[in-house]
Amino acid sequence: MSVKKIIIFIKYIFLFFLVVFVSVFLFFHLEKYLTLKELEKNSQILDTRLGQIEYSDSLNEGPVILHIHGSPGGYDQVFGLDEYKVISPSRPGYLRTPITSGRTPEEQADLYKALLEELSIDSVIIWGSSGGGPSAIEFAIKYPESTRGLILFEALTGPWLEAKEIDKYFLSASDFSLWFSLKLSEIFGKKNLVSFVVPDVSNQNLILSDEISFKELKKLIWTIWPITKRQRGFSNDAEMFFDLNLDLQKISSPTIAIHGTKDINVDISHSIKLIEAVKSSKLHKIIGADHYMSFSHRSEINEIIEEFIESL
Repeated sequence: MSVKKIIIFIKYIFLFFLVVFVSVFLFFHLEKYLTLKELEKNSQILDTRLGQIEYSDSLNEGPVILHIHGSPGGYDQVFGLDEYKVISPSRPGYLRTPITSGRTPEEQADLYKALLEELSIDSVIIWGSSGGGPSAIEFAIKYPESTRGLILFEALTGPWLEAKEIDKYFLSASDFSLWFSLKLSEIFGKKNLVSFVVPDVSNQNLILSDEISFKELKKLIWTIWPITKRQRGFSNDAEMFFDLNLDLQKISSPTIAIHGTKDINVDISHSIKLIEAVKSSKLHKIIGADHYMSFSHRSEINEIIEEFIESL
């Protein structure tokens, strides 16, 4: 091959990669723009006596569930509660709720109460998932008259001492790096995407064998993106939860804890600690389930939730 042909070949290779780079860059920014617009469209911002808070309202009838999302998250992390009226706030530092509206779990609980006052809602069943557990617990302790029941779903009830590698990644990732990682996971197939968050092979297979569960998990995975809109809240959680001390024995409302026996994100010892301290509580162990049991053990969990709500 002549020098001239080599130079032409290199130019074509360069142009090819330039076109690919520009296309990926434009597609990323378009998708981010559309995602942020969709997030804004599906939520509202309310000015309360304690500051601004973003929330969504399912507008359904029936018992009101105040759904408190985990870490990292936002108002959009609601799954499997289609039959209920769900009020889902973004905790401070997540999406459009400013961190100044409440840093500590107790301050966040006060913010939820202020939100309910603005919405003229007297009492709720409060649901705390994972990192949403501490502020849900503080709400139940401080506002028992407003707490019909407390659902703690694989919830943190004590200190979160050490972030796992994926948590450290979320704390420092850019929107592009996470977007690119998720897109690559999708390209390499369903199993690869599921394994991005679900470590246990048997639970991966349970999700992959159910198309609804897979689609719901995929939606959940994408609710951590854009990550920069959630990192301030996640960083605050890591700081607040390091020496977390909750007065669990002061919970007086009917309480259930639901926890997977293979949860490596929040160990089941957190729920065991809760039921040992709270008289009016019950632990439902989901055998073999991990932190994403909403999708691998969907039917079993739905039955537990329905039974608890009907008993109130």
